[in-house]
Amino acid sequence: MQQYRGVEQEGLGVQAVLLLLLGALIVYINRFTHLDFTVADWFYSSSQHAFPLQHQWWAEQLLHNRLKHFSTVLWFGLLAWVLVQRFVRKAGWSHQALFVLISSMVSAAVVSLLKTKSMHSCPWDLQAYGGQSTWLPLFYDASSVDLSQAGSGKCFPSGHASVGLMWLGVFFLPRIRRALAWPAGRHQRALSVAVLSLSLVVGLVQLVRGAHFLSHVLATLWLCWLISLLVSALYIRLFVVYSRPYCYSSQSNSKNKMGEFACQPLSEPKDHPSLP
Repeated sequence: MQQYRGVEQEGLGVQAVLLLLLGALIVYINRFTHLDFTVADWFYSSSQHAFPLQHQWWAEQLLHNRLKHFSTVLWFGLLAWVLVQRFVRKAGWSHQALFVLISSMVSAAVVSLLKTKSMHSCPWDLQAYGGQSTWLPLFYDASSVDLSQAGSGKCFPSGHASVGLMWLGVFFLPRIRRALAWPAGRHQRALSVAVLSLSLVVGLVQLVRGAHFLSHVLATLWLCWLISLLVSALYIRLFVVYSRPYCYSSQSNSKNKMGEFACQPLSEPKDHPSLP
């Protein structure tokens, strides 16, 4: 158990460093380079004074509206499956699915809340792309900018990118399984590829439509990654450490009255549901 905790802490340390580097990269791109505008320029037509793909059916309806509805239906479908397993089949909680539900819900909620409080406008609203709003860098000095020209804002981070990135908790399922001493998941690779593909699609479609800058999408990635990491650590602590505190004590190898080791590794019951 101590070996497990050491490996997990090392893994958390690596991810913390990567998150710091990604956060610094996002700020650097937004404040000190023209990369955001360079990428937006690829999809902007100066002759039309607009983003030609902004209202294309496949971009606006299919990959924006329909994918958002799909992700919502998927979340409630997974919730219904978990409740059926728990209260109808009496098979117990599926810790994997429950963790994904919690991490995805928190990720989507945090991104949405930050977006509603943001003063940053979308590319298609900026003066540089035919709009009326002025561009604001990250961590701008409110005393040195004219916020009356900032427009409606509410465009940072990318809300639509969270349609895919909210599911990043799937990548942390191996941590949950190791903490519960379960075998490797059968569908981990397929789930990871599906989440990665969905995230790329919803992120790219907002870039081509002129809805968000690259830094907006990367900021959503950073937030959802951080939230999934924190929720996984808290989930393991609550459902593994606090529910089995004896296993983390110095006497975890002592034997009970039956001559058996008092702390046995958790194993997945045969009827325990796995993430579909």
